[in-house]
Amino acid sequence: RIGMDYKKIFNKKIFDRLEINKRDIKTLSDFSEFLELFKEHLSEKELELLILIDEFTYLYGAIKDGRYPIDFLRNWKALSQNNLFKSALIGQNSMPMFINEYPNELAVYKKEKISYLDKESAYKLIENPILLPNNESRYKDNSKELIFEYTNGSPFYIQKICNTLVDYINEKRSTYITT
Repeated sequence: RIGMDYKKIFNKKIFDRLEINKRDIKTLSDFSEFLELFKEHLSEKELELLILIDEFTYLYGAIKDGRYPIDFLRNWKALSQNNLFKSALIGQNSMPMFINEYPNELAVYKKEKISYLDKESAYKLIENPILLPNNESRYKDNSKELIFEYTNGSPFYIQKICNTLVDYINEKRSTYITT
């Protein structure tokens, strides 16, 4: 379910039940066991855990410099293959080099290049998710143009800004977004 308030999902009881404060996670097995318990809790609510890791290519530099062992990638692959969670690894232009150098460890991931949106596509991303029931836009004046201008068509930043705007208009009990 998208847009669910995490505070309603993760109350103090789940952390008590999983003994978060008492749990000593030192090994991959400990972490795997913890994720299994967490997954059980989420499945009771018909939810799944999605881990998004931005700037994943920084890990590539850390492995190359010897600051992180290659075992990190091997362990990550093992956890991913056990279906304890879904994940998306977001990287920069060096991501193809990372994948080429560690093809086995990163084989579980589908490569998807994401670039900037053209103006028409950006406007659709801005407007369509929150159209009024009569298909009227909630964006007035030049508000959607400003969002495009501020983000330069980056889908990530468009969604960040629009999410904040939706939270704001919901809080203010407003229907429209304007400048």
